[in-house]
Amino acid sequence: MMGGPGLAELIALIVLYPLAAIFGAVMIGIGIALGFRWGSKWLWKAIYNDPEFEKWLKRALNASEKPDQ
Repeated sequence: MMGGPGLAELIALIVLYPLAAIFGAVMIGIGIALGFRWGSKWLWKAIYNDPEFEKWLKRALNASEKPDQ
């Protein structure tokens, strides 16, 4: 007699499917977090190696420190 999945298959499906989904979501989250971290590290290095940015930053900081008259 051919039937549907047995009890063991149903239990495995009910337990393993949510675990796999959670594991996948965690792995995607870790990948996104590492991407932000490595990307921002690369971006800050690129920005701070730019002499024009340093000049602009010094001008901006000096302008903000001047008292209003």
